[in-house]
Amino acid sequence: MRVVTLASGSRGVGKSFIATNLAWALAERGLKTCLVDLDLAEADLHLMTGVLSPDLTAIDLLRGDIPNLRAAMVDVPGAPNLKLVPGPLETRRSSSLSEGEIGQLGQEILRLGVDVAVVDLEAGICPQILDLHLMGDVQWVVASVDESSLDGAARLLRLARLRRTARGSVSRQSQRPRIYT
Repeated sequence: MRVVTLASGSRGVGKSFIATNLAWALAERGLKTCLVDLDLAEADLHLMTGVLSPDLTAIDLLRGDIPNLRAAMVDVPGAPNLKLVPGPLETRRSSSLSEGEIGQLGQEILRLGVDVAVVDLEAGICPQILDLHLMGDVQWVVASVDESSLDGAARLLRLARLRRTARGSVSRQSQRPRIYT
């Protein structure tokens, strides 16, 4: 299983749009794909994929209302190989997540039973977002051509590299970061 995480240093750069289209394209190629909405501040992938009223979300796992993340996984209409784990319907900041909750989310994403999980993260830079971003096998940073967006992306990349080195998880450093504008 592969985990692709998408982050951005600033809002409004198209990160959720790219995550949705990447997941859709992978599903159309025959890969069992799950789009996971961990943009806790502005979760809207359920709307983008046509899942208008999800019953369960990723936050239900953290509240202890469901036994695993698979319980929140729903079919995306019109895409046979695509599933969605909706984000919370109420606003919550990623910065409020504990280290244990981040670890729990990471473990549950690995247990989804799909070929690829595409994880859309909250825009911005805080330790929790960096940790969620670094849990991916492939980490994408999305930016617009706006100078402040590019500065935010550069800062996110720099801090992620420092955090990865400080945590001792240097095994993924061989991959060059991908920046999409």
